[in-house]
Amino acid sequence: MKTCRLMLCLALLVFFITGCGLLQDIADLLMPSPSPSPAPASTPTPVISIADPPAPAPAPAIPTPSPSPSQSDLCSGNELVCLDTMTQAAVKAQGGTAVHANFEYGSFYPEPKGGLVFPLSLNTNKPIVIEFDIQGLIFPEHTLPELSGGKVCLMAFRGGDYLMTLQRMHGGYRNTDGIFRLMYGRESGEKGVGFVITHNKFNGHYSTAHWQPGEIHHFKILLQQDGIQLSIDDYTSKKARVRSSISGNKQVEFVLGNRAKDKMGAGQGSRAMFLNLKITNQ
Repeated sequence: MKTCRLMLCLALLVFFITGCGLLQDIADLLMPSPSPSPAPASTPTPVISIADPPAPAPAPAIPTPSPSPSQSDLCSGNELVCLDTMTQAAVKAQGGTAVHANFEYGSFYPEPKGGLVFPLSLNTNKPIVIEFDIQGLIFPEHTLPELSGGKVCLMAFRGGDYLMTLQRMHGGYRNTDGIFRLMYGRESGEKGVGFVITHNKFNGHYSTAHWQPGEIHHFKILLQQDGIQLSIDDYTSKKARVRSSISGNKQVEFVLGNRAKDKMGAGQGSRAMFLNLKITNQ
């Protein structure tokens, strides 16, 4: 009897222990399982390439300065002489010689007995055109007497009796204030030469009285068989007749800044700032 009771107690104990485990399993099934925490997002590791470093930003382009009109348009290659800037090297390259000449900042300034000399072959059957620019005033001043610097020569050429000269006259000449006189032709006394005189009684008035320091003035001389003409800035003279016949080829020595070469020693050079020179014969 005691044995039966002991066995019954053991069976109840096993049932209790097993039932509790079953109940726990049933509770675990009925209870929702907690969701697993998401793994933290990984930050991508930057890739640094040693072989290919980033290219530097391109440097801004530096614009090439455009040539000024005087430099780009003055010379076409068909001139007898063309200087768009005044340097000793440029003069030599054009076959010229600098005599008692000063060069500074692309300009030419002659001494009283100096100038630029160019040997030329001219065909007088065709027009001859001479152009140049002057900056500032012409010295000596026209108020001085003729033989004391009042009359100066800006340019000239001579070949035998064939000549041309452009002068700024002194104040005592026809009671004027610095007018110009252009002569051209065959020298047989003054009767064989044509004249342009910038006086209102002759070829129209023009003088240097209104010129100011630093101003640029453009000169243009036209030489033809039958006449000559002078232009300065907006002024154009009346055409003057050449009194003696001119034809054929002439060998001359052209001088810028003074009288003809054989007269340069007279000291009548024009102390002016010449910026350029162009001579055509077409």
